[in-house]
Amino acid sequence: MNSTFKNLIWYTIPFLFRNLIPLISLPFFTRYLSPFDFGNLALSVIYAVFLVALLNLGLIYVFERNYFEYEKDGEKLKLLWSCVIFVFINLGIGVIVTINYEEQINYYLFSKSLPTHLTVFATIHLGVKSLLQFFYIYLRNAKKAFIYSLLSIFEALICTLSSVYLVFYKKGILGYVQGQCVGVFVLFVAIILFSIFRRNIYFSFLLLKQNLSLSFPLTPRVFFGAINTQFDRYMLGVLNTRGGVGIYDIGQKIANFGFLSMTVMQHVFAPEVISTYVNKPKDFSKHVGQYLAPFFYVSTFICLLLGLFSKEIVFLLTTPEYYEAYQIIIILNMLYATYFFGKQPQLILAKKTKLISILSFVSIILNIVVNYPLIKIYGIVGAALGTLFAGMIMAIISLYYAQKFAKIEYNKSVYFIYALFQISMLLILYLSTFQVFSYISFLVVKLCIIILFILLGFKLKIIDKKFIKTIKLRRDV
Repeated sequence: MNSTFKNLIWYTIPFLFRNLIPLISLPFFTRYLSPFDFGNLALSVIYAVFLVALLNLGLIYVFERNYFEYEKDGEKLKLLWSCVIFVFINLGIGVIVTINYEEQINYYLFSKSLPTHLTVFATIHLGVKSLLQFFYIYLRNAKKAFIYSLLSIFEALICTLSSVYLVFYKKGILGYVQGQCVGVFVLFVAIILFSIFRRNIYFSFLLLKQNLSLSFPLTPRVFFGAINTQFDRYMLGVLNTRGGVGIYDIGQKIANFGFLSMTVMQHVFAPEVISTYVNKPKDFSKHVGQYLAPFFYVSTFICLLLGLFSKEIVFLLTTPEYYEAYQIIIILNMLYATYFFGKQPQLILAKKTKLISILSFVSIILNIVVNYPLIKIYGIVGAALGTLFAGMIMAIISLYYAQKFAKIEYNKSVYFIYALFQISMLLILYLSTFQVFSYISFLVVKLCIIILFILLGFKLKIIDKKFIKTIKLRRDV
């Protein structure tokens, strides 16, 4: 294996650990924690996501962008620690405010009383996790895939084992989030101590000021994005029950595996997309369209498998209280497969940052308009449907502008595979909900869809001898 393929493997290993370990541990957690418990946690996480996104001030995106602006490692480290120290101070202030006004915050946002300190620990967990993202980006850009993988695996193991231990000893949902805090905090402290020992901690007010001038205008976009990702659960918590939020949250966690696998592949294709736009703009449209086809196929296939076997997955990983979450998995995967097109940074490449913020704001309004009546009528399924409809509309609008300013000529096979996927998901949703067939007959239908999907991959020449070469990382990743 050459170095690029090794990098691909080192990025895939932590993805599997960070996402499979929580899924494998679900049978334990759903045995000891009720949907009501997970609903409480989901609500506290909503506040934490908003606050952390706001206090980061968009610095993480600017750090990723500006990393390559500096040639010397010392300057890159100064940029890293200047951002981390500033965000750490912001998060410290945010946590202090949350500790003092936790009860008022919960009542104001959700009109509900949540377990004491749950919102505080959720904020600490996501806050420290956001600080770790700076180090992960630094390691990825520095081509240190092995260390990146090692730290990711360590984080996943400590978080899960700590949560299992604390939940088992009757700490409940508070123990679950405390375990997550232990995992990220241990890793963060270890990095700090190692950096102090190596004398690698620097701070530059000038660097920070320069990067804040770029990151601050991104804050509305980041904040709107946080609202979009949490709004379905927020409205479900207000209009439905906390138990419903918990079931929805579990379904979303499982469905999210498809979206996260797409994010891992983004580590592979993003550098090629960006470098082609910068270095070979005339070839961008056609070359990138051909290059992305296999990635789209693989990511869609993963979403297909999650949707087809959603019932089996939920039955294996949870208890009867959560069984209705299978519908959430099917519906959300219909949207997550669509998000592949949004993974392409066309508007950013075209420097249409204002348009991105406008689209994010429009998305929030659309989410409110669509989700409210559907949640009132259909509960947790309505929340998934509202998210799907609003997300699909915004995906179409965003794709229109993306193609207008930085067009990618996708192969016709991409659209054909996409249509087949959506039709398959609608069929499976219908057959699962109304139980038209016996389980054996239904299983045969699922296997036929998989075989058809694979055969079309070969027939449309999406999968061929060049496929392995296509998925390799470029050497400069």
